[in-house]
Amino acid sequence: MLGEAMAGEGAIAMAPILRGISDVDRHSSTWAREAAAPRNVGLGDVVVAGRGARLVTVLGSCVAVCVTDRTNGVGGMNHFVLPMPGSGPRSARHGVVALPRLLRDLRLLGCEERHMEAKIFGGAYLISTGAPHPDHLGAQNVQLARRFLREHGIRVIAENVDGQRGRRLIYVPSTGVAWVRLL
Repeated sequence: MLGEAMAGEGAIAMAPILRGISDVDRHSSTWAREAAAPRNVGLGDVVVAGRGARLVTVLGSCVAVCVTDRTNGVGGMNHFVLPMPGSGPRSARHGVVALPRLLRDLRLLGCEERHMEAKIFGGAYLISTGAPHPDHLGAQNVQLARRFLREHGIRVIAENVDGQRGRRLIYVPSTGVAWVRLL
């Protein structure tokens, strides 16, 4: 069982998954409001939310980028599978779509990059055929997220990435607090 670890503003709380926490309800395709039920962020979802909301997802090689603007009490999460599309159509399952969409949705709510902070989660190597190749799919997803955030001047204050285990993530968009449990 993981214990809590909160050491400063950029910390990620490592704790058991909490029972009975207040979570979010999706108001539209990208906005979540306060509600009693958890708001699951699935593959290809981009969700922004305000005070009282909690977003939940499970990650393997996928990546979730969580961005908070504490000035406005708003934040959001995306969950992308691949860095770029192959020969098929582009969607938010691809980082090159999901990352700009998250930023766009936050801007629509009055957020500015200069007030934003980000946390990156996931990017595991889940194939059990030996040591991970340095350029495995999860690593490519993480590198894309880091590059995008750097190019937009959004400070990454914490990461819980790589490794060979999946993660369950609970994120509070308005404050940036996150809980992670390795699976």
